[in-house]
Amino acid sequence: MAPEVFESKYGINADIYSFGMCLLEMITLEKPYKECENIWKIYTFATQGVLPKTLNRIHHEKIKNFIKSCLKKENERPTAKDLLNSE
Repeated sequence: MAPEVFESKYGINADIYSFGMCLLEMITLEKPYKECENIWKIYTFATQGVLPKTLNRIHHEKIKNFIKSCLKKENERPTAKDLLNSE
């Protein structure tokens, strides 16, 4: 869930964040933020921009950067079109 959704702000940017998290989970086969013991810790990490530790398991830089771009702050995330055109 995108950090802004915790504050009831939902939009396309939240979908981009969720897409990045889905990719992260599919590639690593681990749940993002598994290091967090509860939802409040996930909330704290997500709203402060702390990335999930599972991201460190990805060694392919292009894939890692693609996912990281999806997990940026709400107003800095790429559009779906940007993602499609990225290399």
